[in-house]
Amino acid sequence: VRDNIAPVLTGVPGNISTSCQSIPLPASPTATDNCDPQPKVRLDVNLVSGACPGTYQIVRKWTARDTCGNESVGTQTINVSDQQAPVFLTTVSDQTVSCEAIPAVPIISIQDQCDPSPTLAFRRDSLPGSCPGNYTLVRTWTATDWCGNSSSLVQRITVRDLTAPTLINVPGDQTFSCDAIPAPALVTAQDLCGPTPTLTLFQSGGGKCNGSVLTRTWTATDDAGNSATH
Repeated sequence: VRDNIAPVLTGVPGNISTSCQSIPLPASPTATDNCDPQPKVRLDVNLVSGACPGTYQIVRKWTARDTCGNESVGTQTINVSDQQAPVFLTTVSDQTVSCEAIPAVPIISIQDQCDPSPTLAFRRDSLPGSCPGNYTLVRTWTATDWCGNSSSLVQRITVRDLTAPTLINVPGDQTFSCDAIPAPALVTAQDLCGPTPTLTLFQSGGGKCNGSVLTRTWTATDDAGNSATH
């Protein structure tokens, strides 16, 4: 009596192409043999690298062997590809704010189905408006995985100069004799959005007699047209 017939494998799956997050578990093929009531089935797995870490092949080989050493082999090739870009776990919203209330850059979290450590790049652009205190700040985050798939998150912050300058060193009302009227005080102005607000002084009244009133009016105006008067 001679056993020259290999076992018969049943249930070996066909070749497939899938993404890295949808790789199926190994199947469980069975084997029958004309002489051996319980032929053994062994699974061997081989990985073949591709163009990037998320693209590769999985070759699963099942070998059925009977007690006389006859073998039959079934294989499945799984072509794995990474075609999905990272996703942002953090959300941002567009905002309109005054120049002194620009929000801090938020901490952004990302996740990728295949790449455990996708890269995150940040870019900030400023689009000019009608004056230096009015502009649009564009924040862009770009997440890229190890196979070059990328996605972006954009936040637009519209900045408006709505605050008037502040006058500094403006004196209070005073009374002097007509021959001792002091020179105008050295008044300055500062602004939250623009470095150099315009400062003007207007004087009215002040005749040469008792009881006359000299009125000095300082006005500071910024680039956006906001003004303060004292």
